[in-house]
Amino acid sequence: MCHFYFSWPTSCTHRTIGRQGRIVIPSSLRQQLAIKPGSQLLAWLENGRLIMEAKEQLW
Repeated sequence: MCHFYFSWPTSCTHRTIGRQGRIVIPSSLRQQLAIKPGSQLLAWLENGRLIMEAKEQLW
């Protein structure tokens, strides 16, 4: 169950970090964000949260 202090527009899923530190992004979210193999994501911390955005969306 997801608990947010704001309205979240997409479905919430729980992810487990693999032994090599990888996180799998569910296909439904990849489709909504047009993330394909080879897409570059930028990641940063903001107020204790991991934020990731497709590089193409920022430039």
